[in-house]
Amino acid sequence: MFLRKNKKGNKSILSSSRLLFRRNSLQRLGRFSLSGLSRLETLDLHDNRIESLAEDAFRDLKELQGLDLSLNIIGTVGDALEPLGSLMKLNLVNLHPFPTKMIFPLNSNFQFLFQSDNYITSLPRNAFHSLRRLSTLDVSNNTIVEIGRAFVDMPELRYLDLSHNHLPAVREGAFKSLPRLISLRLDHNSVVELQSDAFQDLDSLESIALTKNGIPVRPNNSDYLNFPTNSMPYLFFFLAGGQARDLPRLAKPRGHSPGRQPNHRSGVKVWTNI
Repeated sequence: MFLRKNKKGNKSILSSSRLLFRRNSLQRLGRFSLSGLSRLETLDLHDNRIESLAEDAFRDLKELQGLDLSLNIIGTVGDALEPLGSLMKLNLVNLHPFPTKMIFPLNSNFQFLFQSDNYITSLPRNAFHSLRRLSTLDVSNNTIVEIGRAFVDMPELRYLDLSHNHLPAVREGAFKSLPRLISLRLDHNSVVELQSDAFQDLDSLESIALTKNGIPVRPNNSDYLNFPTNSMPYLFFFLAGGQARDLPRLAKPRGHSPGRQPNHRSGVKVWTNI
């Protein structure tokens, strides 16, 4: 695919801010495939047959803010994304096989990353350490069994979706470096071990989903599961067996009384067995 001016100087494509090229049969993005599209802000290449990206395929796209590469068969991304200094949103959903090497763009605008449905099995330590401004990360619907310390140095992350994976445990320190995380989804995993201090450092947490796991009544043989001392109105869980008598009782937020809203530093602190 090459986009260039014709002899009459037609600039309609080259001056466009959006290019939608989804559901075609594009197989490769070469060095000059997107040449001259310096004003492009949105590029949608969803559902093609793209197998490879030239290292400088996006070199002219200085204003690009949204890139959709989902549902392709890209084996290697390498340095291709690095020149995208204005990128805010990147969709890498359903890439088979998932790229083995990828360098994310280093810029202050990159906020949304979608990597669901990719058969990712693990997230290595510091997997996203360069993405300090990322606010939304979706790695749901994979086969992740280990997250380790993948989420280090992500001070702006607010929404993290790890649902529909194969995580067997949530360990202490897994989410230690996420001071602004508001929503955490861990539902539809295989969690049977939930360490008592797994969530204690999430001081901004408002919603956590733990439904459809194998969590026992007493997490890690303890009566207590510590949550941050903030205002967290939403907690969703489904314990092994699903019987009402197995559900834990949540302690009332500190500072709470009937007819009054909890104060800012109150919230769910512990659970105890009925």
